[in-house]
Amino acid sequence: MTSEESEENLVSVIVPTRDSSRTLATCLESLRCQRGVEIEILIVDQESRDGTRAIARKFDATVIDIRRTTIYSPPSRSRNIGFDRSRGRYVLHIDSDMELSSSDLLSTCISACGPAEAVIIPEVDIGTGFWAECKCMERQCHLGRTWLESPRFFKREIFQALSGYDPAITSGEDWELTDRLLERGAIMARIPLKIKHHLGALSMKTQFMKKFSYGKTMLPYARRQNGRMSRRFSGYIGAYTTNLKSLGFYVYPILLMRSIEFMGLFAGMTLSRVTSEPR
Repeated sequence: MTSEESEENLVSVIVPTRDSSRTLATCLESLRCQRGVEIEILIVDQESRDGTRAIARKFDATVIDIRRTTIYSPPSRSRNIGFDRSRGRYVLHIDSDMELSSSDLLSTCISACGPAEAVIIPEVDIGTGFWAECKCMERQCHLGRTWLESPRFFKREIFQALSGYDPAITSGEDWELTDRLLERGAIMARIPLKIKHHLGALSMKTQFMKKFSYGKTMLPYARRQNGRMSRRFSGYIGAYTTNLKSLGFYVYPILLMRSIEFMGLFAGMTLSRVTSEPR
């Protein structure tokens, strides 16, 4: 591959991290195995206190240091900081607990970007224990549903034109960016190859608290006039209804799990609304 061809196929992969040593090596190994593309890896790290930075350097990734926040939230700002330091014609935003399922995934994304400006990569969950298995089954219901999936792979020009993720939104940031893509009339493609999301072990307490944390920062998106939050929640109902037969016995624990998660989300949003209102 010539230097010009390398630049033409350069993908900037941006990975926000914070104490991510449990899964980061698996993530970076799946990037190192990609064929037919050139990759630069940018790790945007929130002062990790474990072996995250050592793992990143082992894979020759560029580490960008940012200040550690009191509570970790979905990394809109980290992704934008990584993009500002990147130079690829294409950009992939991936979490540190994710793994590319095929060594041809990025080259497939580039091919899809012939006519398209952004690419949806389907995600499958992998975890241990009964509740993780339920979450994996539930995630299968989302596949192929435009309102429940958001792109992670972009042509540089479109991501730059949108000014990246909205830093004021730390929950629902993927949805908000997708809304702006739709308003712009951007073409979005979808590839068959998947991203594996490594959940680890789940419990109902951890899921409630996770959604509670998300709920506390969801209001900025929920209040957007052009937001499509209600349509997305309707999409979840349609996804489950369509897949009742394939879910089988799992439909009951999945409904329980999702009910607990929605209670956590609602509690977090309610707390945020009460504490943010002027007195």
